[in-house]
Amino acid sequence: MFGPRFILRTTSVPRTGSIDYMYAGLKGADGAKDIIAAILDRRNNDISQLILSHNSLADDGCTLLFEFLASDAGRKYRIQKISLNSNGIRDRGLASIVTFLKGDTSLKELFVQNNEFACTDPSLAKSFAEATNLSCLEVLTLSTNRHLGDQFITDYAPFLDSPSLRELHCSAMGITHRSVPILVEYFSSPCCRLETVKLNGNSLGFRGVRSVIRAIEQHNYTLTSVEMWSNNGPGSEVDNNVTQDEDDDFPTHGTWQENNAALIPIMQRNDHLGKATRKEALELLRLARTLLLPSHRIDPSLAVFPFTQLPTELQIYVLAFLSPTLSSSQRHRICAYASSFATLPRRYELPGNPSTSSSHTNAASTAAKGKLKLLNSLGCYFYEREVS
Repeated sequence: MFGPRFILRTTSVPRTGSIDYMYAGLKGADGAKDIIAAILDRRNNDISQLILSHNSLADDGCTLLFEFLASDAGRKYRIQKISLNSNGIRDRGLASIVTFLKGDTSLKELFVQNNEFACTDPSLAKSFAEATNLSCLEVLTLSTNRHLGDQFITDYAPFLDSPSLRELHCSAMGITHRSVPILVEYFSSPCCRLETVKLNGNSLGFRGVRSVIRAIEQHNYTLTSVEMWSNNGPGSEVDNNVTQDEDDDFPTHGTWQENNAALIPIMQRNDHLGKATRKEALELLRLARTLLLPSHRIDPSLAVFPFTQLPTELQIYVLAFLSPTLSSSQRHRICAYASSFATLPRRYELPGNPSTSSSHTNAASTAAKGKLKLLNSLGCYFYEREVS
């Protein structure tokens, strides 16, 4: 059988932007040293991915690797994806990952499934959640870490409030019906900004899955992909999480296919609302930028009724008619962003600037003038109602 050093030489020229040492026979600290040497050998810092799955780095290798990545020398490599699946990493290695995440601004995808994490110290799970919140992670895969289970969900989910995290994979982690109330609370909270969640192969139970579906239907509008297949394993038989008042809404009979079918219209609803929200938010930002910047002067020919002389609250109320899908808090944040010079991109040119003469700018200006006429008429109507 070939030794790891020989295998490393055969893979020492990975594809551009990636160091791929999957199944390379890397072991412990020596394996981490080989990875670090390969990173340092790369010119122009052009590394975006570390693919290190199915080795045996364990705690020693993981700790040494992430200590390097967290150093000044390591930070200059803007790595966006790290895969450490099946490396026998335990809690000490996870703690080094947590330390790295707290100061990182590049990593977007972290795959650490099928390791030996246990998080026997609740503070580690809490620190992991807080580090996730501070990071730029968009995808986090923890599946098949079977030693985590309910205790990890209890210690992790209540502190998770990441503005960037969009995918969370927690399949086959030994999660039972005891975690259902915590999952329900998290999915119902504004802190949950996930778009994809995977909970396959756990033991939530039929009623537990129904409880999660109901929470998403009533309170969550960001999730567009939810998987909860094969959740009838050991630990799912006893379910005391559903109160007596909910018994009529949660039948004890049914099929997993029916549960999945119940999710489809909810996911379609959230997908539609997400697209509409993004579209309306962009349209509102464009117009609010034109109208609400303090120094901008409206074209005198359009000032039949001076919209910008209205109280700010009434301006935002009128603008709301152009973005019916957005909530009042969303509109307020967009208008606050649009009215600040600090949020302008560099070399920004205000509408009407003589140096701006492209056809695109002229078309945008024409559209803005048309909407401004509408807003002036609406503003006049609501102003007359306000003073009468």
